[in-house]
Amino acid sequence: MGEALHSGPIEHLSNKMEKPLLDDRLYRVMELPNHLKVLLIHDPDNDKTAAAMDVNVGSFSDPDDVPGTAHAVEHFCFMGTKKYPGENEYSTYLTKYGGNSNAYTASTSTDYYSELSASSTSNSPGSSATVKQFNVSISKGKAPLYGALDCFS
Repeated sequence: MGEALHSGPIEHLSNKMEKPLLDDRLYRVMELPNHLKVLLIHDPDNDKTAAAMDVNVGSFSDPDDVPGTAHAVEHFCFMGTKKYPGENEYSTYLTKYGGNSNAYTASTSTDYYSELSASSTSNSPGSSATVKQFNVSISKGKAPLYGALDCFS
């Protein structure tokens, strides 16, 4: 299995953000132990709980001799995680509780998102942690993508 990606506390950076006067949402900026900065938004009138992540690596970062690497990694992230080790197990969990997930690779970034309906978050075990969880810690021997890539090596 992969190693933990972080250790240590989450640092709270700010609750204050410049926003329009009519915006009644609450904002919080935090930094994770792996130095990833996170913006949390609480909207009591929204019917969904969601998480999104933009990674500053896209198809322009692909090595010349291995085009499609960023897109392959995008798909790899849905092939199993430490918490949901089976292929598409994370997506199956979200679907069971009225949610979904997706991602796309652009030229300079790759974006991932997942969401659940707010009504399902009280019924699904660990739902808010589930939407936030997108750990790519996976066993190399069990990852279907590794098998596919081995065909080309």
